[in-house]
Amino acid sequence: MFFQEFATIEDYTLFGFPIWSTWLISNSTGAVFAFYTIEEITQLSLHPFCDHCKFTGWGHHYVSKRRYHLIIPINRNWKKPLGSDSFEIGNHVLHGLIHCNGSHLLSINGVNEDSNFI
Repeated sequence: MFFQEFATIEDYTLFGFPIWSTWLISNSTGAVFAFYTIEEITQLSLHPFCDHCKFTGWGHHYVSKRRYHLIIPINRNWKKPLGSDSFEIGNHVLHGLIHCNGSHLLSINGVNEDSNFI
């Protein structure tokens, strides 16, 4: 599994869900990004259905046993633990969601840096 080989499990959880972190490094520019993955176990989730799948008619299907939130936080928060607002759209540079029925790119937000490094 990718997490076991390339990521480190954090010493805290988000709503009881485990968090892995790793660094993404661009070979061409040298840019470095903190990358977090939160494993949300749907049996323990307040939302066992995917709200984003409702638009395609799949909103009544369970998403599986797990869904994974993929997050690149804004750089001033890289060394801080993810907070209770981490599932909210718009709080990160990137927020994606993967589950067995599909995947969703929830948000991409601008970064105030030179575009050659992003």
